Amino acid sequence: VLEERTFDHHGFVLGGDVEILFVGPARRFTIVGVHDTSRLLGATLAVFDLRTAQTVLDREGTVDQIAVAVAHGAEPAEVRAGLASLLTADQEVVTDEQSRREAVETWTDSLGFLRTVLLVFAAIALLVAAFLIFNTFSILLTQRTRELGLLRAIGAGRGQVTRSVLAEAFLVGTAASVVGIGLGVLGAIGAVAAIRGVGIDLPSTEPIVL
Repeated sequence: VLEERTFDHHGFVLGGDVEILFVGPARRFTIVGVHDTSRLLGATLAVFDLRTAQTVLDREGTVDQIAVAVAHGAEPAEVRAGLASLLTADQEVVTDEQSRREAVETWTDSLGFLRTVLLVFAAIALLVAAFLIFNTFSILLTQRTRELGLLRAIGAGRGQVTRSVLAEAFLVGTAASVVGIGLGVLGAIGAVAAIRGVGIDLPSTEPIVL
């Protein structure tokens, strides 16, 4: 069984053959179904019956996980305790919530470096932007020395001139920030669309502006 996107994208048909590479030469299988599980970071997923999976993955007679459905009205803690009594010391019973939490922690640890890299780039961009803004504004004030001097000559006080310059800087900075945030959000949406365009599925979440 293949996941839906790979099945559609490559033009497979039910009853047709597909070659899958494990350790050693590629093996040919017959496609008997399609499932709609989203691909993980662009990976192609294939599902086999238990006997075939144990053979191709060199896990004869063993399984890595067993999913247990708790009957309606049963107490999960009692079911867990009963299953634990049947297992060996190197096996454990975990709830669905624990399994999800462990999976999230694993992915968070694996992708932690990416967050650090992005924060470093953001800090560098912030420092460069602050440096450029400071220099640009200094140059503009230097070019307007005569204008500011004229304002003082016709009676404007030092505080009035300072407040006018600060107000101008505030308005320009606010407008630039709004435009920058808008472009950033549009850039993020475009990046996600580009990533999905090459076949990598990402979780569907609401945009977050930090």
